[in-house]
Amino acid sequence: MAESWSTTGRELNLEYGRNRATVVLEDGAVFEGWSFAGDGEVAGEVVFTTSMAGYQETVTDPSYRGQIVLFTYPLIGNYGVIPGDEESRKVQAAGVLVREYTPHPSNWASERSLAVGHSRLLASVTSSPSR
Repeated sequence: MAESWSTTGRELNLEYGRNRATVVLEDGAVFEGWSFAGDGEVAGEVVFTTSMAGYQETVTDPSYRGQIVLFTYPLIGNYGVIPGDEESRKVQAAGVLVREYTPHPSNWASERSLAVGHSRLLASVTSSPSR
């Protein structure tokens, strides 16, 4: 199923300091959220992973090349980017969809956040606030 989203809106989310983002599925379903890394439009197959850890490895894994990865674990980014944990030298996933992203990693070995460490992600979207 081909999917796409756009981060061309200019409304800012103060929590991330990023743009609004829209995910549009092939069947016409639309989901609003916020970009936390990268900008632009992406099209690709949406796949999911149920892994509770290893998001750094997932986005750099060549088996996800060109795909939009949906993480089912609700919090991504909590341990940041740790040197040497990549599966390849560059980001392979075309995009990332998460429920909640934290820009403040808490692992002693982390050198930077996922958004900074993998800013080559074309687009990454967190879900809309549920108010």
